[in-house]
Amino acid sequence: MNILFNFGVAAGILLATQTAGGAQAQPLDAFFSSQPFTILVGYPPGAGYDMYARLISRHIGAYLPGKPKVLVQNMPGAGSLSAANHLYNIAKQDGSIIGTFSRGITMLPIIDSTGVRYETLKFNWIGSPSSEVSLAIS
Repeated sequence: MNILFNFGVAAGILLATQTAGGAQAQPLDAFFSSQPFTILVGYPPGAGYDMYARLISRHIGAYLPGKPKVLVQNMPGAGSLSAANHLYNIAKQDGSIIGTFSRGITMLPIIDSTGVRYETLKFNWIGSPSSEVSLAIS
């Protein structure tokens, strides 16, 4: 539960700072309460990342301004590459949507850029519900 609390606090702080430009016309409470907060998952329902997203979705709304309704949207495909591309190119950039996809997706442009339509360094990492080690050896 401590990890979940820390994730919620970190997400709230990051979102508050990142969405200030997109939500200047209204206070953050009004912005977040006027629309659902969405967690985009790059895997099908029942997969590990989906279970984490659903667990987080039950609690994160309490830590966001306006206590918005939180939705989980699954977008499986290409080992979560479809979700990463969607999050970067199509999803609203106003702080109302975050994504969870393979940890290795950030290194994919270095390994094989086929199908990659995002810049890894422009994604913002806000937390993780687990501790995994990623390793690249050449």
